[in-house]
Amino acid sequence: MDIKKKILFCNSNSIYPFALSGAEITMFDFLDILTEAGYDILSINCCERYNLYHKYYEKVNDDGHFVVYQKFKQFFFDSRDKFWENAEKIAKSYMPDIIFTQLNGLKKIMEINRTCKCKIIYFFHSYIKTNQSSVLDFDVNLLRNEGIKKIICISE
Repeated sequence: MDIKKKILFCNSNSIYPFALSGAEITMFDFLDILTEAGYDILSINCCERYNLYHKYYEKVNDDGHFVVYQKFKQFFFDSRDKFWENAEKIAKSYMPDIIFTQLNGLKKIMEINRTCKCKIIYFFHSYIKTNQSSVLDFDVNLLRNEGIKKIICISE
């Protein structure tokens, strides 16, 4: 019997059906394909951006989470604080072979990986940089960390 490789997708933004952009829809499709290829996928997400966009402010402060089962299991947390508070606990109990993540929270993902000691694959859907600032919340040098095994980039 083959043991399925486990992939933990960490996304502190929303993912379909709560997505607001093409990046999350792309990710959802990709995770579907990985599931069909035989990987065990667990996705942890935050619907805070969606709730704020729709002015559901009370849901952002809610301490709860909910689970969606489609082709793979998805946890949604109502706020980013709750997302990051629970991400390490979930990773410890799931013990993934790979952490797959995109665009934000890389420092926190590195902290989680100290416990799991797995490979990190980092996904850039887009990278926007202006003279004043970057949308990335980390130093690009973090991408040189030995825990990051692959970088997938489909941006400009």
